[in-house]
Amino acid sequence: AQFNCSYVIPGVPEQLVVVGKGLYNVDLEWKEPHDLPLDNFKCYDVQIKPLTGRQWESHTTTEKKFCKDKLNAGTQYMARVACQTIDNIWTAYCPDVLFETDCAPPSVTTLRHTHIGFDFIFLKWDPPNANGRRILGYQLECRTSAARGPAKGQWTTETIDSGAIWSYVMAGLEPAQVYIARIRSRNEKGYSEWSEAVDFMTEHSIPGCPSTPQLVTLTADYIRMQWTPPTDRGSSISRYLLQYRRTGSVDWKTETTEQTLHTVHQLLPATDYSFR
Repeated sequence: AQFNCSYVIPGVPEQLVVVGKGLYNVDLEWKEPHDLPLDNFKCYDVQIKPLTGRQWESHTTTEKKFCKDKLNAGTQYMARVACQTIDNIWTAYCPDVLFETDCAPPSVTTLRHTHIGFDFIFLKWDPPNANGRRILGYQLECRTSAARGPAKGQWTTETIDSGAIWSYVMAGLEPAQVYIARIRSRNEKGYSEWSEAVDFMTEHSIPGCPSTPQLVTLTADYIRMQWTPPTDRGSSISRYLLQYRRTGSVDWKTETTEQTLHTVHQLLPATDYSFR
């Protein structure tokens, strides 16, 4: 029997190299097989696996480069590339290339609070083992918790540009609220994983200011005033002090009430008064 071979299996992709890498990613580039006609090219198969792993993870691309993310920091991997023709013929894989992702700093494991006020918290931590690389700083985050109190809010982030600072005051918090805080360290390669969050509750504070009293009823000798209660800031409001004086006088008279609606009696007719 006689036959003609209509195709030639090309060689493997050439010069696979690592052109960039980070904590969780790698950038690969290579050259096409030298004997692959351009009109016979279909795609490349890029395979990556941990050095100690058995299962290759495949990715298809038509370019001579590939960026793989979602890798583990400080881990050794193997990469290889094969080529497929339009006749669905696969080449062999090129020689494996070994690379290692960058090492992130270790996480902080000792975040704790030492003092809590109604609008701040004082946080401290111990510096983590730097794995031979200098810690350049930290990042702290804090937000209200969904565990109790109000619904959880957005993270507030504070950046510390020094690896020699191991304490920080998070200010601008709300009284009588449950918060959680977390921290991560940074070296020249990037940030570590976040620490476990610590939760705390800010102290109670004095209530806010009620709204300006509004006139409800006016007669010749009494007046009824009403106002909107303020934020209690963690403690129930037990009473209000309503003060009034005649216009031009410097002496305030005070009445106490547990309600947000109050009537002041025995006023002088045809007289101007101020209330607060």
